[in-house]
Amino acid sequence: MELEIAIDLVCPWCYLAKARVDKALLMNSAARNLPRWVPYQLTPDLATDGVDHAAFFADRVGKEEAKRIYAMMEKKAAEEGLKLDYSRIAKLPNTGKAHTLVKMVSDREEAGRLVGRLLGAHFAEGLDIGNTATLIELGTSQGLRSEDILRAFSSDTAIAELKEVRATLTKRGVKGVPAFMVDGQIVASGLPTLPELSIMMSGASA
Repeated sequence: MELEIAIDLVCPWCYLAKARVDKALLMNSAARNLPRWVPYQLTPDLATDGVDHAAFFADRVGKEEAKRIYAMMEKKAAEEGLKLDYSRIAKLPNTGKAHTLVKMVSDREEAGRLVGRLLGAHFAEGLDIGNTATLIELGTSQGLRSEDILRAFSSDTAIAELKEVRATLTKRGVKGVPAFMVDGQIVASGLPTLPELSIMMSGASA
């Protein structure tokens, strides 16, 4: 049985879910390498260079509602032991290249580590994880070679593969992230509890 977790790397709920998954993995060491992080871009048609973060969400939900959501998510992140600082996030990036970077890592434990690094870079540090130079720095810090990263980013198939994965997940019923799937079937979405995650991992490690 296989556990897959669909995420986008600018989704705050995915940031929280990654931390909770890490905690659950410590409780269930047999499943340490099992979760597979699957890309699901929430805004796949976003400009390649990204857009102004504050303006995007003000336009989508209004300035006051955006402030309320920011405060709520910062509080929830703190409860998970995470730093989330919206005041540092200037840009909402297109996450296509960041997902491509994760795809380059075949070992699942290492891929999970990179996912965590990318989420933290965006939410805690305010780094632009759509920027090629930033991604090269993050990728090489995890053992990837810069020339391989550039080659992957320049591939004509990278965007097509992301769209294909998204279409497949949509057919499975994924409408948002994070979404948790066991053997292709959605078993949870949002932020599962630690006991719920342990059950998923126990099943997936069987």
